[in-house]
Amino acid sequence: MALDIEIDFGNTKTGESIPLYLNDHSFIMKVANDDESRFPLLIRLLHNYFGEGEVYLIELDDLKSEIAEMEKRLSDSEFDKTREFLRSFSELVQGAINQRKTIKATGD
Repeated sequence: MALDIEIDFGNTKTGESIPLYLNDHSFIMKVANDDESRFPLLIRLLHNYFGEGEVYLIELDDLKSEIAEMEKRLSDSEFDKTREFLRSFSELVQGAINQRKTIKATGD
């Protein structure tokens, strides 16, 4: 099962979500936890793989910056799939910014 990251439209599901699998989650959280002050929003959103997290509209630009920094730090070719996830995640965040919605993570 994957952690679903989605734009929060309340009770309606729009299909605007991406899955975060455990391997990618582990890579991202290792880097984030090694530099907690640089990745506070990623940590808050993703800290509990089986739980819930949320990043609010006012914080989305900062979240997008954290995602870009994470992508730079995972520049090694062994992280290709994780960087692909991060690119999709960044696009999802931009969609949330455009639609003025929050981002939620929901575990199974």
